[in-house]
Amino acid sequence: EKWWGKKWIRTDIGDYDNPGFDDLTMSLAFLPDLKTESTEPSGLPNFYRHKPDTAAKAIPGYTPRDYLTHWLSQWVRDYGIDGFRVDTAKHVEQAAWLQLKTQASEALAEWKKANPDKALDNAPFWMTGEAWGHGVMQSDYYRHGFDAMLNFDYQDQAAKATSCLANMDLTWQQMAEKLQDFNVLSYLSSHDTSLFREGGSTAAELLLLAPGAA
Repeated sequence: EKWWGKKWIRTDIGDYDNPGFDDLTMSLAFLPDLKTESTEPSGLPNFYRHKPDTAAKAIPGYTPRDYLTHWLSQWVRDYGIDGFRVDTAKHVEQAAWLQLKTQASEALAEWKKANPDKALDNAPFWMTGEAWGHGVMQSDYYRHGFDAMLNFDYQDQAAKATSCLANMDLTWQQMAEKLQDFNVLSYLSSHDTSLFREGGSTAAELLLLAPGAA
């Protein structure tokens, strides 16, 4: 209780609420699960009592989700961060991602207005997400704050074309046809799936020529 507090997390230690068995309430990799779905005001995590120099302030009525999106968007407001890459997006409610995107977008606009000499462009805040197995499809993630999702299909597709780029013609055509109103982020090598060591310079061409982002 002297660290997070039961209003903030669920975990299978002490007398905390136990993790669930679904994507949103499970304990991922033995880590505590933050209660981002909670509608109960939580106050600050208890460990801030041990940090007299903290800049965190209690905000009346704020839930864990509210605090987290507030803190993350404050980084944007303070430092001009222009995008987030979200890992394992399926383990947080999509409404929370939309809340983060909305607040971060407002924060970046404020930072650019206050720092016109430092702003690189007028582009809005960008969010890319990872959801295991996501391919080239306009899923609900795009309606909840994400501008692009990682394309898990491309690695295997590209592996079949390391000896001849023409083997990608159909894949590229299908991607280009689908990616009219949304975007994906394709990759070749990942510690989550497998490393891509084949192809040499052809592998670089496969990535650079991929429709969408890479």
